[in-house]
Amino acid sequence: MTDAAKSELTRKVLDAYREIYGDSQSEDEILSTDPNGYDLDPSHFYESLQETFGVPYDPSNDYFGGYGGTVQDTVDFLHSRGAS
Repeated sequence: MTDAAKSELTRKVLDAYREIYGDSQSEDEILSTDPNGYDLDPSHFYESLQETFGVPYDPSNDYFGGYGGTVQDTVDFLHSRGAS
């Protein structure tokens, strides 16, 4: 995947995040945020990404099937699975 494609993937994930959690944070703040730290269950966010990108949960990963961690971790997980 090219840098441009990963940038587009990042933009789409940021858009999904902002749709659910609001637009009060900068891009860098969002990328370093772990949605599991909020009172709101992050499953809805991860499910929306799974539907958008068609990347299934990794059953061998106990942390939301690979979607968990910081938003940057989620982008990296999707990127590693060929999402665009």
